[in-house]
Amino acid sequence: MTYKLIIPLFIFFSFSTVSYPQSKKELEVQDFFWGENDTQKNNTQVPEKWKNESAVILYEEYYKEFRRFQKTIKITNGYRRRIKLNDQNAVTEFSDFTFTKKFLPKYGYHTWKNKGENTIGAKIIKPSGEEIIVDVDSEAIKVNDEYKLAIPNLQIGDIIDVFLHSFSKTGFVGVRSFDPETRILNQEYPIKKFVLKIDTGNGYFINFDTYNGAPELREEENEKSNRKLYELVAEDLEKTDFPRWYYPYRDLPYFKMKVNYAKSSALGIYKSSITDFRSDDAKTVQKSVTAGELLEFAKKEGYQFINPYNDEKWFVKEFQAYIDEKEFSGKEIARNLYNYIRHFDYTQFFQMKILKDSKIEYDSNISDNEKVFGQHKPPYSKNFQDYARVLRANEIKYECIVLLPRDEGDIDDLLYNDEKKVLLKLKLPNEDVVVTDTEVYSSFGSYSPLFENTEGYLLTYDDDNTKILDLKRVEFPKSSYNDNIEKEHTLIKISDNMSLDIKKKSECFGHLKSDHQDDLLSPFDVLKEDYDHYSRPTYIEQYKFKKKNRERVMNEYSSLEKKSKQNWNEHLKEKLQNEYDTEIQDYEYSIENSGRYQKNDPFVIEENFNVIDDFIKKAGESYLFEIGRFIGGQVAINEDEKQRKEDIYMDYPKTYENTIEVEIPEGYTVQGLENLSKNVENATGGFVSSAKMDGSKLIVNTKKYYRNYFEENKNWSLMISFLDAAYQFSQEKILLKKI
Repeated sequence: MTYKLIIPLFIFFSFSTVSYPQSKKELEVQDFFWGENDTQKNNTQVPEKWKNESAVILYEEYYKEFRRFQKTIKITNGYRRRIKLNDQNAVTEFSDFTFTKKFLPKYGYHTWKNKGENTIGAKIIKPSGEEIIVDVDSEAIKVNDEYKLAIPNLQIGDIIDVFLHSFSKTGFVGVRSFDPETRILNQEYPIKKFVLKIDTGNGYFINFDTYNGAPELREEENEKSNRKLYELVAEDLEKTDFPRWYYPYRDLPYFKMKVNYAKSSALGIYKSSITDFRSDDAKTVQKSVTAGELLEFAKKEGYQFINPYNDEKWFVKEFQAYIDEKEFSGKEIARNLYNYIRHFDYTQFFQMKILKDSKIEYDSNISDNEKVFGQHKPPYSKNFQDYARVLRANEIKYECIVLLPRDEGDIDDLLYNDEKKVLLKLKLPNEDVVVTDTEVYSSFGSYSPLFENTEGYLLTYDDDNTKILDLKRVEFPKSSYNDNIEKEHTLIKISDNMSLDIKKKSECFGHLKSDHQDDLLSPFDVLKEDYDHYSRPTYIEQYKFKKKNRERVMNEYSSLEKKSKQNWNEHLKEKLQNEYDTEIQDYEYSIENSGRYQKNDPFVIEENFNVIDDFIKKAGESYLFEIGRFIGGQVAINEDEKQRKEDIYMDYPKTYENTIEVEIPEGYTVQGLENLSKNVENATGGFVSSAKMDGSKLIVNTKKYYRNYFEENKNWSLMISFLDAAYQFSQEKILLKKI
């Protein structure tokens, strides 16, 4: 289990009015939150301005404590919420919750005997002042590895006071790094008072800062020389609705922190091995990262991408041999090398992992090679090193870009190593190409849209690309709505019984391509494509199974592959049904182009299916045809969304184009084409549509586009105008009139 401040373990809350005996430990934890030193016992009143809110958080507290004992660090996380329920919606929402009692700590090696432990406490304070403590142990019902409570007797006007006390420990050798934590102060309910408390000892290096007007972290007076206490207090926090198209870290007050521990030593060898930005001594909180600190960190941590370990040089020989065999040159070396490393480091292990996960065959090497589908990697991985070494061997120059994703803030907000992103900028003839570390669906020259329209630092190198010289601030390239396009062509044939035979072809470019690859390409699609592309034997073909075992593995894997393809077909069918909001039959699909080998190649998928008893409704001798639904579900702006105070943040500019061709049955004419022509365009985007008859064929064209990454809230009404036009089109009908 991973405990994060931004996502507390309390998802929902529920309580019982039963009194119960408690263990000594439970009483100690309860006393920690609710004992004589509880400053919140009289906090029961809601400010007048929040009287009409569904619920008000009277008090919210996070507590973190790190204590070292010999070669063990004990970690305590505390969380408390005191909530006033003002209406039935709040009573319903907070009438049940889910929790775990034991969890496997993330750090170090652990067994069942030293699992982390959660202690849960809850009480209800009635308007009369009566306090009722909950019997969590006897009322909770275990479901799989979780416990659930559901108590229906809460009432409007009650106060719920809940806490979670989480304890774990980890061993260490010299140093230990803990997960970064981030917390937006404003939440979906107003907060009367928020408190963060941090309790550490000597040797703890803390990176901590606040943003967008959040109060600063302050060190508290402390009589113990071996302890350091910090506190952040925020009051009167208004609720936030978190609307669509919104990056809260760009606007709302929040804090982020990272803790590293280093054992004291006269030579400072332990603190120097911390792989993070840090202050010179543990007594000073690191609040920011300067350009100079980033430069020195990059030099120290090997952003020269030179792999010093001889036992891994065979990887580079493998990649160079592939380049030499194919006789690539210039840009083709860089592109084909990138794609080959992607296969070598990722897709060749798919089959191995599938065998392990399905328990067909276990290979002890699998645990070292699970580099697939979101597996955590270091700030830059070994394949960047291998890629850079082969580039240098072929005299291809590169630089390095360091930045923060746009939704997480500016490069000036950089605080710890884990949050930054590292890319290579290749200096190719006539052009520069930016590449990311290889991922399953990455392409040479493609990268996350969240890197665009932001600033970062460019590291420059010497002529040999073996020494970092300097860094400078740079603006990352942007894309336009003409670069990120989805084109759909839908051919509809109306049968005699007014059911529909449909053929749909979708082509996606730019960032929309990568989005669709992630959604629509199955692991088996990728696996087969790469093995065929590189003419390499599969893992099963390479592995030295026993003869009897090989036949079993091949048969079981073949059955699994067939079943997986059937499941994937059903998965895509369900996605299409959700898009059109209807039941479809006889669904088939084919991937015409994965788009994985060339940046400018589109992702292309063709889908064939039937729709019966929908889209067309009888109207006397004629029929109403809901033609607008074929552009898919459109954004419907509700009345309460029309007044917006937040700015608008888009992942990237984009365009959706639709061409719909309908073969009109003999004996019918089309009426209502004038309703299919719309034109709303402005500085934020647009929606344009047209319709015409070409013989017996109806041809409808639509285009919806978002121009920018960002809009001030004053432009919200402009966006609504074209969004409403697109939604209105999706509701339009034509009449198939009987002649």
